[in-house]
Amino acid sequence: DFEITTFDGGTFRLSDQRGKIVLVNFWASWCGPCRDEMPLLTTARGALGDDVVMVGVNIWDTESDARAFLETYQVNYETGPDSGEKIGVDYGVSGVPETFVVDAEGNLVAHLPGPATSLQQLQDMVDEARK
Repeated sequence: DFEITTFDGGTFRLSDQRGKIVLVNFWASWCGPCRDEMPLLTTARGALGDDVVMVGVNIWDTESDARAFLETYQVNYETGPDSGEKIGVDYGVSGVPETFVVDAEGNLVAHLPGPATSLQQLQDMVDEARK
């Protein structure tokens, strides 16, 4: 479980998402592959199904650079900083981007180290959570 204060001032709590599948993406503004995958992630938000929630966790970054990145790529899902880098440590993040899928019961079911390259790749990860 984790909780972040999103860049828009809200709160995202993983445990509040029980009953839904959660796609958790760790990213940074300075990361070239993060820039490459962001258009795909913003498209995926509406395409993966109503039972899927997406959240971005910004790591190893400055707030001003992260906010500029969010504006540039018009990110359409909740995202916030990993203050103190605790979430990244708990998830074992060793680089960015990294994407994880948590099933409706709160179990980690899929992990993608590196950038997502297709909607089908993300759909396959989400489908693991539906089994």
